[in-house]
Amino acid sequence: MNKRTAILLAAACTVLTGVWAGWPVLKTLPDLFNVMRSFTVTVHNQSDYDIVTVETGIRSGDTRDTFTQGIPGGKTVKITPDLSFVGEGAIYLKYTDSRKETKEVIVCGYTESVSGSSELTIRNDDSALKQDCY
Repeated sequence: MNKRTAILLAAACTVLTGVWAGWPVLKTLPDLFNVMRSFTVTVHNQSDYDIVTVETGIRSGDTRDTFTQGIPGGKTVKITPDLSFVGEGAIYLKYTDSRKETKEVIVCGYTESVSGSSELTIRNDDSALKQDCY
């Protein structure tokens, strides 16, 4: 083995060891990466009804995005809406179920950069929200 191959092998081993050693720390810091990615909302449909339409948008603006696939009862879907704006605002999610009932939920109460994530659990009579947006 020549000197160059030995150096490259040692460098690769060092990088792999660093990633392996740092992985537990990286796994406990998901918010670090959550700030840098586009806003996502995970919808858990725990109701007895299918969600037939989903619209997301900026509360104080006219930008909105429609999720064209339905969400059957008992299923979970992750949506990354195509939203953009400048300034401060809130993100809403409006959904209609198979009974034609429409409800609107603020899935991000405050954002400046349309980033972060929220989890919305829809049940027959109510919904629960966990938000972590920036």
